[in-house]
Amino acid sequence: MIPGITTGIGSQSIDYNAVAYRTGVILVEDPGYCAIDDDIRDRTCWEQKKNTDSKKAEIQRFGLAVSSVSCNILSISKIERFFNEPEYYNFTPSEYRDRLFFTDIPYHYNISVKSVGAGIDYYSVGGPVPECEYGYIRRLVKVKEYIPTATIDLTISDNWDEDPDSGLKTYTVAMNFSTLLDKSINPAYRIDPSSETVTIDMTNFAETLNKSSSPPGPATHANLTKIELRRGGILFDLDPAAIDGNNAPSLPQNVASNISLIVEPEDYHGKITSLDQIEIIYTFDDSPSRTNISGTFNYNYSTVSPPQLKDGVVEVTVW
Repeated sequence: MIPGITTGIGSQSIDYNAVAYRTGVILVEDPGYCAIDDDIRDRTCWEQKKNTDSKKAEIQRFGLAVSSVSCNILSISKIERFFNEPEYYNFTPSEYRDRLFFTDIPYHYNISVKSVGAGIDYYSVGGPVPECEYGYIRRLVKVKEYIPTATIDLTISDNWDEDPDSGLKTYTVAMNFSTLLDKSINPAYRIDPSSETVTIDMTNFAETLNKSSSPPGPATHANLTKIELRRGGILFDLDPAAIDGNNAPSLPQNVASNISLIVEPEDYHGKITSLDQIEIIYTFDDSPSRTNISGTFNYNYSTVSPPQLKDGVVEVTVW
């Protein structure tokens, strides 16, 4: 028998601190990696994969960073998908291990992200930290929040044009991606609708209503017949809007005061480039017209605030 041939098998010491350190680096300095398909813009947008077993299997590496050049700046969208809040992918412990540790060693773990700003957000996954030996790393980060809501206040005359002529009326929100995705803007402060949720609130709609006393008299509402998300001749699907504070499962619907619309990155199905012009077109069709609204709202850095960065802490424990 050769001396030492079985020595240490199954009992080799593991440097858990090194494992925790490496895992922390992956999470805070890497945006992740996945197989490319028609539903996502690039391989780092793993959080936009559809919630099916086959698409989830295409996620090859987790990472929470906004981009590979924005180390320690984390994406709130990636955080929420990683921690399954709200419920979505429901990753299993083995799926977390496969995409974080890249080993057959069945590590146990506890990973958390806490951000502090306007309130405290806390996310955690894994088991309770044991009293036995474990590895630990703590990283200070910034968390890039969602893009602030774009509020189109129709009491401000610059936000719309008045068209008193009778007939169909349209109002457009224009997003120029060559401006929004300008590479001279740090990704940490970039408004990026292709990877972040956009919310558009059109308020005080009553200001646009036809006040003429001629039949049918002063209007109390207008008929919103459709909302379209377009890139040239390509039409994308949209989730229903909220109208006057209530979710509208389908159109047409009467509008008296406000329209709130949420556009998710998944709505573009990955078919967005930095050269694109995206338009959201609201169509009102009454006869005679109940609204005089017309014009275009340019969605850009002059009209929408960039996302806020919140202080945060990432903690990784491995045993």
